[in-house]
Amino acid sequence: MQQAVLAELAQLKISLDTQIKTTNKLPDNLTLLAKHKSADLTQLLKHMFVTSDNLYAQTITRTIGYYYNQVGSIVSGKNAIIKILKTKLNLDTDSIQLEDGAGMSENNLLSANFIVSLLQKISQNKNFELLKCLLPIYGETGTLKNRSSKLLKGKVFAKTGTETTVVALSGYLYANNKQYIFSILVNNLKNLQKSSALALEKDLLESIC
Repeated sequence: MQQAVLAELAQLKISLDTQIKTTNKLPDNLTLLAKHKSADLTQLLKHMFVTSDNLYAQTITRTIGYYYNQVGSIVSGKNAIIKILKTKLNLDTDSIQLEDGAGMSENNLLSANFIVSLLQKISQNKNFELLKCLLPIYGETGTLKNRSSKLLKGKVFAKTGTETTVVALSGYLYANNKQYIFSILVNNLKNLQKSSALALEKDLLESIC
């Protein structure tokens, strides 16, 4: 990618120092033409979860890799994430495999049991209420906005996972004055089976209410 950008700039007769430097002070001989500051992390995460934005997920993974390992790549990011899961959250990561930062690859391997364990750890965090509200809400927002259920509307905070042969939903259900943590993963689906898998998700969650 870097070589492609340099080639395009060369055609425009623009030379570029390939060494990236960071500074908090503008040199006296330069004039600031524009400045852009991204949204804060909370807003970025909310957009990522609510809209299921894979580009944001991949970019945040690279950023995590750069922060922890000084290399802004997917490999660096996923290695940092696995280390955090293992050392900070004390989760058993031997059974999982991360291929990217967005769950797009078929080589990503996560069990429902692991996801529930992760969600349990998150629910114990002092900032849990903030973290929970970053997720889509059943029947109200994001990828769950069009899900229809009187029993579940506004009571499920969860992340969807939909690929060609996969339907998944993991998160928190609030019913009977209790919090239920769940993860439903359905694999190896054919196109005509997706609606049945979505109906199964709904039936399972409604049975708890």
